[in-house]
Parts: sequence; C-alpha cells; structure tokens
Amino acid sequence: MSTKTNDLKDTSPSVYIYSFDLFRIQNGKIQEHSDSARKEPGSAAFTPSTAPPPSTWSPAKPSTAEKQNLAIATRFEKNVVEYGHIENIEELLSSSFIEHNPGVPADREGLKQFIHSLPDHQPQDIKPEWKHAPVLEFTNGPFVVMMWEKRDKDPSDPTRDYTRNYLAVLRIEDGRIQEIWN
Repeated sequence: MSTKTNDLKDTSPSVYIYSFDLFRIQNGKIQEHSDSARKEPGSAAFTPSTAPPPSTWSPAKPSTAEKQNLAIATRFEKNVVEYGHIENIEELLSSSFIEHNPGVPADREGLKQFIHSLPDHQPQDIKPEWKHAPVLEFTNGPFVVMMWEKRDKDPSDPTRDYTRNYLAVLRIEDGRIQEIWN
C-alpha cells in the first residue's frame, strides 16, 4: 500500500507500509475486526476490547490435509522463528518460496540470515510449549492463519504499553510452505 497526500505540490516520496486486516463474518455481517496497525504518536488512547478472545471462535473442523498444514506452519513459526532453528528452513520451505513482507528477504537463504540476526532468535532447546502462543490459528485449504498479541510501547506515552495483533498467513502445498504474508 502506498500512502501520500493528494496535494500536487507535495514532492516528498511515497511511504510504503504493510498491514493486515482480518474480519470474522457471520450471518453476512462483520462480527469482529483485527488489524496489525501500530499506534502512531498522537493516536487516541487505546481501549481494550471486551469481546471474547479470538481463540474462542469455532471455525469449521479442519480436514486431515488442513491439520497437516497447521502442523507445518506451527513447526515453522514455533521451531524456526521462536526457537531459532533455521536449519529446518530447507525442509519446511519450498525452493521457490516467496516472502511477501517487504521488510524481510524474499528467499530461503536471506530468511535464514534475517532470523538468525534477530535478538533472542539464536538456536535454543525446543520446548513443547510456545514462548508466545498464537491467540488464533485456523486453516482453510492450503492457507494457515495465525495471530499473536504483541505488546508495544505507546509512542505518545512510553510509560504505557498497548496490545496490537501480529498476523501470519502461510500457503502450504505438497508439504512445504510456498508463500508467507506477515
């Protein structure tokens, strides 16, 4: 997405951002909306939702193939991203894998280096539990959607935190991750 003023005299370069919007639709109407937008300085005060957490949604029962896709996505997000085991990338990602996040290298080798360079992402013993479990995960055909709640400092008041969503969508075919949007 490109954002820029409509003022023709504005010669500043466009700013490119990426964001997710997730809608839960029931009976033809939007019931819930989650997005990954970060708070900007001067934003309104954050008001926590009183809705039940997204993990209480009851999506359709996944097929066997969808359960396998969820297991592959979990191995990637938990074992590789959280616990730093980048050696699993060759097994989990297709050789033609595409990363759609413009802030992350688009190929397997670049992704390995990127994850390895992140703080607290060096290889650690993989535990059965997540360090930061997703609050929502579901599958639909080749797609797996996972959402986490992230805590950030409020840019208007650094003594306060606010919670935002982080989303990942993975497309899995032939037992390997083909694409990731996050």
